[in-house]
Amino acid sequence: MMKWVFAGLIFLSLVFGIVNGDVAAVSDAALSEVQSAITLCLTLCGVICLWSGIMRVAQTAGLVDLLAKAFKPLLIRLFKGINPNGKAIGYIVLNITANLLGLGNASTPFGIAAMRELEKEESDPLNPERATNNMVIFVVLNTARPQPS
Repeated sequence: MMKWVFAGLIFLSLVFGIVNGDVAAVSDAALSEVQSAITLCLTLCGVICLWSGIMRVAQTAGLVDLLAKAFKPLLIRLFKGINPNGKAIGYIVLNITANLLGLGNASTPFGIAAMRELEKEESDPLNPERATNNMVIFVVLNTARPQPS
C-alpha cells in the first residue's frame, strides 16, 4: 500500500514541477533529501547498535535479571497468564528499561523480540493471526509512554 502512496507523491511532484516549469528543482530536492535520508539511517544504525550492545552486555552480566526481579511483581499483574520465567518477560523488561532510559530507538529490537516470544508462548492455535491480550497491553504500554521533551 505504501509503495502506491510514495509513487503517487513522486508522480505529483513531477507533474507540479513540469506545470511550474521547474523540474530541475524537483530533481535537486530529491537528490539532497536522499543524502539526508542516508545520513539519518547511518546515524540511527550507529545509535541502535551501540545501545543494543550495551543492553546485551547488561543482559549477559545479569543486570536484566535484577531488573526483571524488580519489575516482575508489576509485570505479572499487567501481563496476566504470562510465563514469569519465559523469554518474553525478559525482552519486555529490556524494552521497558530502554524506554525508561530514553532510548526509544534502541528499545525497538527488544519490543519486536518480546512480541515474537509472546506469540510463541500465547498464540491461539485456532486463530494464530489474532493478537492476545498481553500483546495488546504491550503495544499500549509502548505507545502511551510520555515523550521526552
